[in-house]
Amino acid sequence: MPKVSVLVQTYNHAPYLRQCLNGLLSQKTSFDVEILIHDDASTDGSPDILKDFAARYPQIHLWLQTTNQYTLGNNAMMLNASRAKGEYLAICDGDDEWIDPLKLQRQADHLDQHPACALVVHAFEKVLATDESKQIQVTYPKEVVELADMIRHPGCYFSYSTFMFRHKDLDFGEDFKVLRITDLPRLLYSGIIGEIHYLRDVMSRYRKGVPQSYNYRNLITVDTTIAHTQRAIDFFTRLKQHAPQHTSLIDERLDGLRLRLCVKSRDNALRKTISATIRALP
Repeated sequence: MPKVSVLVQTYNHAPYLRQCLNGLLSQKTSFDVEILIHDDASTDGSPDILKDFAARYPQIHLWLQTTNQYTLGNNAMMLNASRAKGEYLAICDGDDEWIDPLKLQRQADHLDQHPACALVVHAFEKVLATDESKQIQVTYPKEVVELADMIRHPGCYFSYSTFMFRHKDLDFGEDFKVLRITDLPRLLYSGIIGEIHYLRDVMSRYRKGVPQSYNYRNLITVDTTIAHTQRAIDFFTRLKQHAPQHTSLIDERLDGLRLRLCVKSRDNALRKTISATIRALP
């Protein structure tokens, strides 16, 4: 039985897949690991790359979709996780990469030793997909991540490629699913049910600006940006009941989202509502 299940979600990531899979296969662990790959009906040759790796490495288990599940409203990571057998779950999307061979061992050891920890993350590199010489290191100043800092941050502070959490905590309930993505909800949910611990070493690489990424597909046009922002407003409105001690911070986040919606929306009634909010701000 594997101790860790690695969940890989990919869609048209052919330029990055070999680096991603080689990083996963380079992991040195004292326990068994399974690698579960969900390809969401790629059309760029990704399935051929994946079938080649799966034929050579028995720890890889491959599911090639014939219909894109994202367009049906299904979340690829949650579908993939339904097949997992490991006690712990780690994430690496097909356009990201693990660059430290001890990443899985260190994170699993940490969860073993800290039962109050619901999620362990680490420092990572953020690189521009179109020019990987442009990169920054994303770090955090404390060993225990504060939920308030994650609420204040305009996106998801940590890349999904840094996450490891307990399989038993996979289902975070309907209120955390309305955003249709799972990285930010998973991060905030973990800070509500337990502690988020941070390891200082840089152990993964996140590529920004990949054409098939969620941000690229959902924040590139007026209509998709409006739809995403409306889902985010719904999500943070629901979050208040789960984190009542941070109601004022969540309200600040909601004000920012409503301002973003106002910029994009052509709804006059909404603009009046937002204008009133703006006038009330200090």
